[in-house]
Amino acid sequence: MRQREAFDTAMRLQGSYEASPENRIIVEPTLSDPHPAVRDTAASLRTRPPDHKGMVSPTSAGTLAVRCAPATIDRAMRIMDALVRAGEQREWTLLTSTEAKGVTRFQIGIEIIGLSLEEKHKKIRHIATAEELAAKKRDRRLLIPLHDRVPAGRLVLEIADGGAGARQRSWADGSVQRLETVLNDVAMEIFAAAEYGRIERLERERSRERGMQWLRLRQDRERRIKKLDSDVDAWEKAHRIRAFLEAFEEAKKFKGETDDTTRDWIAWARGYADEIDPLR
Repeated sequence: MRQREAFDTAMRLQGSYEASPENRIIVEPTLSDPHPAVRDTAASLRTRPPDHKGMVSPTSAGTLAVRCAPATIDRAMRIMDALVRAGEQREWTLLTSTEAKGVTRFQIGIEIIGLSLEEKHKKIRHIATAEELAAKKRDRRLLIPLHDRVPAGRLVLEIADGGAGARQRSWADGSVQRLETVLNDVAMEIFAAAEYGRIERLERERSRERGMQWLRLRQDRERRIKKLDSDVDAWEKAHRIRAFLEAFEEAKKFKGETDDTTRDWIAWARGYADEIDPLR
């Protein structure tokens, strides 16, 4: 319950922050002075040939997770530039990598949340080419596809990993909504995911500490029991030795066999009994 209350309190505070007009995330109309990571990503995208679905993805180290058509690069980069700069304003750290990656990651505290931006496809009727028709004429078993998948111009922003606490994980362009208008909502859910992760991590650490404390108490109890058992055994053994020595000494006296060697051995044995007796 305390964890839930802590999460709700943090969300209310962040909600107030995101709702404030001065904290509104604005996507600039032009990419005039991009963040270095955005600049590098845009440069990588513009050098890539489109794949079979008409999309390009960056391949350079330190770039952001974006997959879109060449015609959408500028808009995608302006959205990512706004998000990256908003993250810096909120003291989130953009994590860079020595190799290309499929997820853009922010570190918030010690929690890491991943994002991706991707353009959706649409299905259109396939128009057979002359080459396909000629190949079909040569081999009637050849199948000509009925449809092609091409870029739809619709962008989808998704919390790709580390987002267990996010109430919403993806945002897409719609008939009315555009991603540019929901970036504060995205920031809110990135924060929610990080805060949820932080609270869950602390709870796991507390649970682990409780488990370790229980284990330490159990081990301490076992040590105490072992010591008690050992002391009782030693005490009983010391009593048995003393009782035996009394009987032994009486028997030797009765037989007249008490000599220096016997007396020395009895003295040593009584010393040993005293040595192991935990009450001495």
